[in-house]
Amino acid sequence: MTPDKDDGTADEDDTDERAIDPATVAKMRAELEAIDTKLNFRDWFRGGATIEQVRSFLGLPAKGEAVGHANWAQFQSYLKYVHEMDVKAANAAKVAAIKQKLTFRGWYLERKSIPQVRKILGLPAKGPAVDNPNWETFQAYLKFVTDPTQLPHRYP
Repeated sequence: MTPDKDDGTADEDDTDERAIDPATVAKMRAELEAIDTKLNFRDWFRGGATIEQVRSFLGLPAKGEAVGHANWAQFQSYLKYVHEMDVKAANAAKVAAIKQKLTFRGWYLERKSIPQVRKILGLPAKGPAVDNPNWETFQAYLKFVTDPTQLPHRYP
């Protein structure tokens, strides 16, 4: 065996360090900015920020178009985000209404009595229970069973 003459550093290449490609850095920076923007949108939306407040956050004038402003595209993206969230909320409400109607239909077809439905919903056996969160559901069920257009079709 021959001793190392370079003190064991022959395998290390100090002169050719790996540099990060500037295009990669730019891409990563753009992705981080997109994530930051999306988080801002979410925070503004959940916080109930008005359109005027968002314009102020972005440094846009209070009224009118500011097409030449650097943040105009970001403001347009926020408006699109708000629309998407509104559509999502509307769809969730539709799904909840459909699920409720299917539940009511199931109770009706199983011939559940009003006291049984009250028990399922955790309501007292008699009398109003306005403070109970399921009271509105019970009222909706009563409307369902008394409205002939809501009842499932019966085939002879």
